[in-house]
Parts: sequence; C-alpha cells; structure tokens
Amino acid sequence: NTEKLELPGIDASQDLLSDALEISDETQTRFMEEKSGKWAAAVNQRFTFIISRDRVKENPTPWLLDSVEDPDEIYNYFNSNRTYREISAAMSTDLYDNMVAYDFQLWNNTIPVFFAQPKCRETIDQLDGQQRFTVCKDYRSAELQDQCENRRIWKVCPLTCNRCVKDSFGRFLHKKELMNCSDLSNKGYHTKKNLCKIFGIRNFCGEVCLANTKPSSESPHPSAQPSVPPPSSSPSNTESP
Repeated sequence: NTEKLELPGIDASQDLLSDALEISDETQTRFMEEKSGKWAAAVNQRFTFIISRDRVKENPTPWLLDSVEDPDEIYNYFNSNRTYREISAAMSTDLYDNMVAYDFQLWNNTIPVFFAQPKCRETIDQLDGQQRFTVCKDYRSAELQDQCENRRIWKVCPLTCNRCVKDSFGRFLHKKELMNCSDLSNKGYHTKKNLCKIFGIRNFCGEVCLANTKPSSESPHPSAQPSVPPPSSSPSNTESP
C-alpha cells in the first residue's frame, strides 16, 4: 500500500537519507510542552520562546532565549528591542496556532497564560531596609496587607498592593479564549467581575478591572510607577523559567 499517511510533525526522512554530515535548517521551528501543561515553547535553531503558567502571580512574562548572544540562557530578550519584538511576535503567533491545532495541555488550562509583558511589574527578590527577609507576596496575607498603606512598600510592590491601574498591551489566554484588555472591557459586567478576581488578569488589565468595580462617575486614581521598568535596549537579568 503506497497511500501517503497524514501524520503530525515534520517529515525529516530526507535528512536521514542525505549524505550531508550536518543538516541545518534555520527556518524550521519545533513546538513542545511540559506534559502537565506548565509551559509550552517554540524552538528554532537560535531562539526559544516560552510561555508558562508557573509564575503567573509574580511576573507573567514570556521568555525569549537567544543561544547565540547568551549560550548559558541567563537573560530574557523578550521585547528588549525592535528586532527581538519582531521575533517574539512571530514565534508567539506560531506557538499559539500550534497549541490550538494540536490541543496542547496549556491550551486547555484554566489558569491565564500571558503572551505579553504587564505594564506594571514588581520584584520577586527579597525586599531591603526595614522590610528585609520579606518578599512582595508576603503582603497579600491578612496579617501584612495593611502595611500596603506604607508608601515604601507599595512603591516596590504595586501589584500586591493593588496600586497598578494600567492596562497592558498584548494578549492573554484564558479557558481557550485569547483576548486583550479591550476585549475584556467589552464583556458583560459579571463576566468582567469574575475575570478581574483572577490576580494575573487584574494586574494585566488594571484600568479595566478598576473601572468595573467603581461607579461610572468615578475616575481611577493615578497609578504608581512600576518598580521594575520593562527592558529597553538591554535584556533583563532575571531567573530563567
């Protein structure tokens, strides 16, 4: 039977039959995921683009690794300059399309997954000064929540202290629906209210979520500056996902 079988994946049979000692295809991208759906990645010869649900309560930021500039994979190059923005956009689109086509676990996840950087971010490191030996998420507890009135704390921890009311640019995935903050704004009141209860979405779409909890005549208060500014021309030196 010579009928051609339709199988998922890349047909690399010609590579196996080739006499070349090394096969190199810079245009080929492979897609993979962790078996329980914690992360998914698009990988080509040079770049690796990763989205993850692991740290959604700290910094829900995708990662872009560059094996040429950073062989040890220490730095996150996601959106750090125009070139990396274009690479990030292309690889994130390809990854999403394949997640849908091949029913990735992350596609079926109920925890939101973010394809963009949030406007406001906060450090995941230990704080200093009088707050040493604590981290931002400690101030989400009932015992410490009132300390968010301290300017020194909410300036460093704007997300935990609900001081960020900026809408972020980009998309997030929740229950098989890809949306942005404008899409969230157009949903019904109760749908928005339930989505804005989710920590990551509330921080990603701060202005929309604040407006949904305030009377229409009341304007949002000015937002605090993010404690960790988004990268400009240099990559961020943060821990790899």
